[in-house]
Amino acid sequence: MLRTEELSRIFIANEVQTVALSRVNIAIEKGEFVAVMGPSGCGKTTLLNILGLLDRPTSGRYWLEGKEVSGLSELQRTFLRKGKISFIFQSFNLIDELSVYQNIELPLLYMGLSSRERKNRVKAVLESMKLIHRRRNYPRQLSGGQQQLVAIARAVVTRPDIIFADEPTGNLDSVNGSEIMDNLTKLNNDGTTVVMVTHSPTQADKTHRIIQLFDGHVVSENVRKTMKTG
Repeated sequence: MLRTEELSRIFIANEVQTVALSRVNIAIEKGEFVAVMGPSGCGKTTLLNILGLLDRPTSGRYWLEGKEVSGLSELQRTFLRKGKISFIFQSFNLIDELSVYQNIELPLLYMGLSSRERKNRVKAVLESMKLIHRRRNYPRQLSGGQQQLVAIARAVVTRPDIIFADEPTGNLDSVNGSEIMDNLTKLNNDGTTVVMVTHSPTQADKTHRIIQLFDGHVVSENVRKTMKTG
């Protein structure tokens, strides 16, 4: 589903070059749950941004569902992400002025879905995430765990093929973090491919495979458990 070949990303600031990724070769299959681990500054988020089409590599190639996408323009990448790729961030990124319902509905508006279809999808996700009683609340009225559940609901309401999660439990306590992991596991069991950046060995152990980065290089790939098929 995802494959990179000699993928590199170099940032230049004040004539100083910083190598964030160096000649990364990975492949992620449809339906996998993959953890990306490594120390801070090793290139985890940079890799996630490139795989999620938020950024382009400096060199190398990237295939998404068999299509080479590393050279696409920003507009082309935006179009390809729509309805196919969703993100979950550590900071939730909810809009304070919108209710829970409106936050979840927002990506459906960008997709141009009808009012009825939006209503049906949002209601189904609210019920699945056990948030239906919070639909009229605003982010400031929710706990951190509840806000992250809303962020997950917003990510899955588009029915994406892939979810990229960047430290989705980083701001949560262990109980809420465990609940978020349970929801991501359920989504993966339902067929969604999940690629998650994490510092937590406990959470990484719940995935199919761990990709370890160090100084922009892939240093190991450890299979944790067999992916379900069929």
